[in-house]
Amino acid sequence: MPATPLAPKAIPPNNVQLTGPLYLGDIFNWALFGVLSVQTYIYFLAFPNDRVIPTKAIVFLIFVSELVQTVVTTRDGSNIFGYGWGDLGTLNLVGLQWFSVPLMTGTISAVIQLFYAWRIWILSHQPYIPVFISLVALLQGGAGIWSGINAKLIGIFSQIQLRNGTPTIVWLSGTAVCDALIAFCMIYYLSKSRTGFRATNELLVKLIRITVETGLITATVAVVDLIMFLAFEKANYHAVPAMVLSKLYSNSLLVLLNARVRIVGGRNVGTATIDDTLSWAQSAPSHHQVVFRSGARPLSRLSHYERTTSHPFNIEIIQETSTNFTDSSTQKLSSV
Repeated sequence: MPATPLAPKAIPPNNVQLTGPLYLGDIFNWALFGVLSVQTYIYFLAFPNDRVIPTKAIVFLIFVSELVQTVVTTRDGSNIFGYGWGDLGTLNLVGLQWFSVPLMTGTISAVIQLFYAWRIWILSHQPYIPVFISLVALLQGGAGIWSGINAKLIGIFSQIQLRNGTPTIVWLSGTAVCDALIAFCMIYYLSKSRTGFRATNELLVKLIRITVETGLITATVAVVDLIMFLAFEKANYHAVPAMVLSKLYSNSLLVLLNARVRIVGGRNVGTATIDDTLSWAQSAPSHHQVVFRSGARPLSRLSHYERTTSHPFNIEIIQETSTNFTDSSTQKLSSV
């Protein structure tokens, strides 16, 4: 008598709530990694004189870490939607998500927050607030590692929200608190750094705006992730913000570093300045800033028609050096 084939397992009624967020998380993760790749390329092209330690080293470390995280999440996605398609057992396995999501996200965010704490120390010349921010960053990073290891020990994805609540709450809430502290302190100390020079003030206003925007985004996503983790126990909605959170941190760092790039021919064209906390070049106070570009005339020497007529714009990389003469000189090495 021929053997009776086994009946396939019934598809759970919440199948879309289980698989859809994982699929969207993979797509958004790859999209943000593409943005990060472009930003990293622009950074190393634009600022060769930035400090090797910590600035360049952190950018390189973050990019490599995000590459590993993207590869690992893609491997898990391939198992769920490729090799193990239709297998509910495969869908319910933690796989390597314990490593790629809480552990790596907690570690990457902590490194970036420590970098911000170092910059706040440079701006404030006081150790108390940077030390406190560093402690909060280490706390949330450690909680992220704890959450990842605990998830690996649990092993079953559907049990994560039921049995891994405490480390996840500490991790995500600590992340949001640390981001809020960093944004507040950066705004305060950058505002105090304003000078009478238009170029410096423009850069400071730009950095303040970027700090508020990026800090608000990362803190909001962390809070949304925590709310979804606690509120939807039978759905994987929390997987979308969790899988992209590290990429948001990495891109926010590169956005801040690349804020010193100027688009010549665009809006707000003026002289630029350097950020002494990032570059080896030391700036000197000056009443005059003269910007030269090889093969082009200074803006002040152009006719009214030339200055008001639209032209195709070029993206130029600005690298300034200053000398301690009576009138400080500034040179701009352009790369189109």
